Amino acid sequence: MVLQRTSLHVDIDEEDLRAQAAKYGIDDVIDALLQSLETHGEVGDDRLSE
Repeated sequence: MVLQRTSLHVDIDEEDLRAQAAKYGIDDVIDALLQSLETHGEVGDDRLSE
């Protein structure tokens, strides 16, 4: 068996994500995550854990 890591791209509805975050009280966590993604962009495969 050969395992191969591929790039992952996920499209999200930011408004829906923020609404869900507010519902569960994790607004600050989601804000930090989105800011990090906007600031740093994609993470290289070599930085992902296996």
